[in-house]
Amino acid sequence: MSLEDSHVHASKPSRPLQGRGLSLTQKLLALMGSTTVTVVLVLTAFFLKQQISASHAALQRKAAAYGALSARQVAPAVAFDDRETAREVFDAVALDDDIESMTLFNAAGEVLHARGAAGAWIAAAKGGVQEQKLVELEDRIAVVSPVVSAEGPRGTLVVELSTRKLQEAIASMTRTAVAVGLLAILMGMVLAYAIARSLGRRLGSIAKAAVGVAGGDFEQPALPVEGSDEVTHLAHGFNTMMREIQRLFAEARATAASERERLETLVDSRTQELDHRNADMRMVLDNVGQGFLTVGLDGQMSRERSAIVGAWLGESREGETFFQYVDRALPGKGDYLRVGWEALSEDWMPLEMRLSQLPAELQSERFHLGFSYQPIFEAGALHKLVVIVSDIAPLMERRRAEDEERELVQVVRKLLSDHRGFQEYTAEASQLVKEIVDSDPDLARRKRLLHTLKGNSAIFGFESMVRLCHELEDNMQTSGGDLSESDKQRLQDGWNRLDAKMNVLMGERSPELLEVKRTDVQHVVANINAGARPSLITHLIHSWELEPTEARLTRLGDYAQALATRLDKSPMHIDVTGNDVRLHPTDWVGFWQALVHVVRNAVDHGLEGASTRRDSGKPEAGRLQLRTTLANGLLQVSIEDDGAGIDWARVAEAAKKRGLPHATQQQLIAAVMADGTSTKETASHTSGRGLGLSAVREACEAIGGSVDIQSERGGGTRFCFSFAVDALGRPSIAALPSKTLRAANA
Repeated sequence: MSLEDSHVHASKPSRPLQGRGLSLTQKLLALMGSTTVTVVLVLTAFFLKQQISASHAALQRKAAAYGALSARQVAPAVAFDDRETAREVFDAVALDDDIESMTLFNAAGEVLHARGAAGAWIAAAKGGVQEQKLVELEDRIAVVSPVVSAEGPRGTLVVELSTRKLQEAIASMTRTAVAVGLLAILMGMVLAYAIARSLGRRLGSIAKAAVGVAGGDFEQPALPVEGSDEVTHLAHGFNTMMREIQRLFAEARATAASERERLETLVDSRTQELDHRNADMRMVLDNVGQGFLTVGLDGQMSRERSAIVGAWLGESREGETFFQYVDRALPGKGDYLRVGWEALSEDWMPLEMRLSQLPAELQSERFHLGFSYQPIFEAGALHKLVVIVSDIAPLMERRRAEDEERELVQVVRKLLSDHRGFQEYTAEASQLVKEIVDSDPDLARRKRLLHTLKGNSAIFGFESMVRLCHELEDNMQTSGGDLSESDKQRLQDGWNRLDAKMNVLMGERSPELLEVKRTDVQHVVANINAGARPSLITHLIHSWELEPTEARLTRLGDYAQALATRLDKSPMHIDVTGNDVRLHPTDWVGFWQALVHVVRNAVDHGLEGASTRRDSGKPEAGRLQLRTTLANGLLQVSIEDDGAGIDWARVAEAAKKRGLPHATQQQLIAAVMADGTSTKETASHTSGRGLGLSAVREACEAIGGSVDIQSERGGGTRFCFSFAVDALGRPSIAALPSKTLRAANA
């Protein structure tokens, strides 16, 4: 816009200067008048306060004097119970018409003599006082004085003086002060008007000229200059300013046309350049394989974004927030994103920590998207974020393949050391997956089976299966229901991939083949050579179908050691004692599968950190004992640790919340083994869902066993599982001697 244009627009007076409000004279008059009124009122109020205070103090002194004098005069009357003398004293004092009442009490609180209409409060004064006291009442002042003789206190005198005269005096002084004040205000207003009118007239002419200049009239006539005060100097300065404005305006108008043409050419050129740059930037953003959009702290999105964002998340709707936009494309993920976004406004946290709470990846059935965030600052404060969206499905697939390769290395190591254990795991896990996917157990049992599969997979290092089981548990907990069909398919596919690798590693497995240790064969041959009876030889050969408990316990011990390392705890001392007990693999498979939960709880819940153990006087390395015994027709499997022990108070609290009995120790043990009982705040890959011990209890009771728990806070925990051999049905338990039996002892 040129200066000519500005002159056209400026020729219209601006609205604030169109004479609205009070004139300058009125404002000066109001200012001076209000000042005068304020000063007069303050002085009047001060004078009244001083006079009232002086009058009130005089009345108080008068009351005190009457009280003291009268108390001395009536002292003999009180001493001798002389009512006549008291009356004479009262009559003399009552000559003062300010006296409203007088009341004399003897030492016993009885009225010896009274005069006038006393207030109702007088009765409270009969108890006496040690020294004179003034009492302010609504319409009077009272003085309570002790009556004292040489022998001590004799009674109490109460004198009431009326404040009527004081109030009349105050009213008179107020009327006088108001009259004087009004006169002073009137005189001040007259003087203020004269001064304001003179200043207003001169300043008004300057203001009128200034309004004209503001409206674009630069041809104002010179203002008259009269006198030598500040207003005169102002008028002279205004005239000088007008002359300079007129000169500058003429120069500016001469160059405005050429400058306008140059600016318009420059703007057109820059606009074309910006359009080209925007087109280039749009082409880059739409072809880099990543999506970009800008989101404010309130969740509102910018209109500009990469085309690929729309391809992944769809088109946004008018007024839609970023969280709503994401939730339509990735159901259930919008709230997750919003919770993290709200933390951005918590300035007490470092920005890096706030950004770390935003999800780095979100997944749907179609996409697996990665999210990164670049902060944008304005005036030193966080203003908005640039959200960078990437398709990370290929990356995650590569990571999964790498994880599986690392997992395979660990699996091969364990396979070489425990080939039979791997065979058993494969068979048992296959059955668990089949029951979870194909059968229709109740919801609680499906959760226990899934939890057991996770624990058994952890023993043999199948971390991919552990993670998958944990994700499915999370989904069940989030939905509050059963596994979805898609989750069942994920579990089946995951197991199929794992089983295929196991088939490659272990070769074809046949149920007709039986793996027998060389030492077991040598043991049978040695007993045959020693002349053992045929029944014993048959018993030894049949025991080949049974599984040594020591092998199972050793696997549990290895898992405990690996778990302690993963949880950053000191290596444990593992003590495994099988006592040559063997169990039928089929009959006991469910029990062995579930027993992993006890070991996991011992390490995760029971085993303390190194520093905690040192502070409590324990060795840094924890101890775990796994033992089987067979004696007197009773099989016992025990797992004992020297950890922190069970906090029975927290167990009772958890049981109470769930409505479970918790009054006796047996009820607490039952609560520990119940579904959903856990003292951990959150669930991890290791523990915390309250399902493991429930699975153990179910497996134990399924074969006729019972569970006992012995635990002391700080003294460790012992789980003992007992089974009556006779109640197990077919022969599924054997205890083999460690030495060859001689014929003489057969």
